[in-house]
Amino acid sequence: VPKHKIIHKEDKAFIYVDMCGFEKEEVEVNLKDSNLHISSKKENHDFVEPVDFFIKLYNKYKVKEATLENGLLVIELFKEVHTEKILIT
Repeated sequence: VPKHKIIHKEDKAFIYVDMCGFEKEEVEVNLKDSNLHISSKKENHDFVEPVDFFIKLYNKYKVKEATLENGLLVIELFKEVHTEKILIT
C-alpha cells in the first residue's frame, strides 16, 4: 500500500496517494458499495511496484473527481446529502 493521507473538511474529504512512477492512464479509481478501489497497471518496469488496495468510505461519500499530477493522486469526495420533503397530513 503506498503512502496515503485522508483529510476531512465539513462535507468534503480529500485522499492523497503517492503514485510516483505512474501516468494517469495506468491508474484506476473505482467506487462500489462504499469501497474505494485504487489500482495500477505498469508493464515492464523493475522499480515501480503495482498498486492495489481498498479504502472503506463512510458517511455516504461520493467521488467528485480524481487527478494525478507529479506523482500525487488526489481524490476529492463529497458527502451525499439526501433531502426530501415530508408531507404533513
